Amino acid sequence: MSSLATQLAQTSSLNASLLVDRSRRKVTLSYLFTGREADQHDVEAIHALGVNSLIHLSAIHPGHRSHAAADGGGLEEAEELNKTLEEFLWLLSPYLLEPPTGKIIEWLVRIFRVHEFNVEAVLPLFLPKHESPHFAKLVTILSIKPNSTWSFLIPYKSAAQNVPRASLVTEMLKNTDVARFVALLLPIALKKGVTNPVLTAFNAATLHDFIKRSKSLTEGTVA
Repeated sequence: MSSLATQLAQTSSLNASLLVDRSRRKVTLSYLFTGREADQHDVEAIHALGVNSLIHLSAIHPGHRSHAAADGGGLEEAEELNKTLEEFLWLLSPYLLEPPTGKIIEWLVRIFRVHEFNVEAVLPLFLPKHESPHFAKLVTILSIKPNSTWSFLIPYKSAAQNVPRASLVTEMLKNTDVARFVALLLPIALKKGVTNPVLTAFNAATLHDFIKRSKSLTEGTVA
């Protein structure tokens, strides 16, 4: 198990005080289960599911290791936790389609509420699969504020639908923040050493369509 995975497992079991506010919610939102099924799995069960799945994924990919230095002393602070979660989500990106990863995401959703507090850290993991059922499941539980960068996803959230590439490119043409976010996914993944064929294909196809449909590309658009 990578150092970041170990940190998160220890944090969820030992630093409960940090997660008190994150665990307070009226409705149980879940990535894997329906509402009724989700209520049948308490925090202890989800913690066990997540940790066991981390061990399983590490066994399948023994060469997979964190590229970030562990910082065991800073996890009491929410800011440090968010940085660790973001880095860990990037490390999961090549393995989203593997069964253990879905269980790990359920753990991150139920214990850390990443779908609410870490939306822009979760999206790099799922956006390259925006036309898949995985994205459709994720978008239904994302916390998206009106008039925010990602408010265009609200109709897809309500309908529990994935996002066609044409619709994503349309939003990129209207919103430079979305365009920049999408364009930077592959460079960031390359820097972190976590690129994968799905991300590479997504980058090529999306930017091809974006450039093709752009009437003009200004410095601000491509910066």
